[in-house]
Amino acid sequence: MRPDSSKKVFQFTAKKHASGLTARALLFAGLVSFCCFFDAAAAADDTNQKGAAQLAKDLHSASSIILLSIESPSAATRKKKEFSVFHGYEILGKTQIAKGETGKIGQLVSKQIGAGYRTQCLFQPHHALVISHDKKNSELVICFTCGDVEYFKDGQDMGMLTVNSGRNVISELEKTLNGVLAKNKIPQSDFYLKSLKRKVGAK
Repeated sequence: MRPDSSKKVFQFTAKKHASGLTARALLFAGLVSFCCFFDAAAAADDTNQKGAAQLAKDLHSASSIILLSIESPSAATRKKKEFSVFHGYEILGKTQIAKGETGKIGQLVSKQIGAGYRTQCLFQPHHALVISHDKKNSELVICFTCGDVEYFKDGQDMGMLTVNSGRNVISELEKTLNGVLAKNKIPQSDFYLKSLKRKVGAK
């Protein structure tokens, strides 16, 4: 379940959760979802391939990239009147990739994030990227634990992508992004840093 995004100060794409649905409406939505499940699964691969191809184009023409450190808002955070969020996740800090490194990071993202299916793991992202290109923004919300990546373009959901290094392995992309955050003294989730030590390749 995605965190509540009702409290927001800074975010590139605001998405509010629907409220006030009746039990009848929820039941109907469930029946429709069940009936359409197999058709949606059959079309998922095409959607993901198209999304991956579009992301590659976005990265090729990227003029700037912003890296964010994020986590699900804690109970204490939710009690605050205001806190900064990105797609419903609390922003712990952010930094712009140095101009001379934008192309390198873009190539690495294009190399290691591609088409794929959503896993059955709990989605717990701790990294996000905002890619500016052609006066537009593309956004990636990344969970390196399960490898799932949510891809948005100008607020439109472009489907699920995947970190192709596999699960429980520290990918080159993950190492690089963590290095950028550390270099710029951007805080990261304690939960994420502890889980990082259990991965293959951790020092």
